[in-house]
Amino acid sequence: MNKPQRLSGIVKKISDPVFGKKSMLYGQLLANWNKIAGDEIAAYAFPAELKFLRKPGRQNSSILKLSVTSARAQDILMQKHLLIEKLNQFMGFNAIEDIHLEHRPHAEITASRHLTKKHKEALPQSQKNEIARQLDQTSSPALKEALEALGNAVYCKANSNSKIGNHDEN
Repeated sequence: MNKPQRLSGIVKKISDPVFGKKSMLYGQLLANWNKIAGDEIAAYAFPAELKFLRKPGRQNSSILKLSVTSARAQDILMQKHLLIEKLNQFMGFNAIEDIHLEHRPHAEITASRHLTKKHKEALPQSQKNEIARQLDQTSSPALKEALEALGNAVYCKANSNSKIGNHDEN
C-alpha cells in the first residue's frame, strides 16, 4: 500500500501544467463557483480567467474575468462589490481586486456549468482510476466530490491541450 500523501501535493502536480503557478486559487474558484456565487449567478456567469496583477505593494491581487450573458451583465455590475466580497471571503484574503465582464452566449455559459459532467464522461478509464486512487483516503464526501470534479476538469483540459498540440504537428 502506498504511503499517505498530502492532498495539496497531488492537486498541485495535476493542476500546475494546466493552470500555471496560481493554479490553486483558480482551481478552488472553479471547483466552488456555485457555492461562492450562488446558483442564480452561476446560471448566467462563469469564471473565465484569473489574471494576477504586478503592482508594487499589491501582492496576490488579481482581476477575475467573468463570462456572462449579455442580458444579465447589468445584474453582475450591480452586485460586483458584493461578489468580490464573497470571493475574497471564500479565499481568506483580498485576492480579487476587480471583476471584468466578457459577454458570451447563454449556450456557452450553460456548457461551462456542466463542464465537470462532460469531463467525467470524456476521460479515459486510466485517468478516472487515477483520480479515484488519489481520493481513496478522503473521508469527507463533499471534499471528495469537489476534488473529483476538479481532477476531472484538469485532466480534460490537459487532454484537450495535448490534442491541440498534436493537431498542430500534423
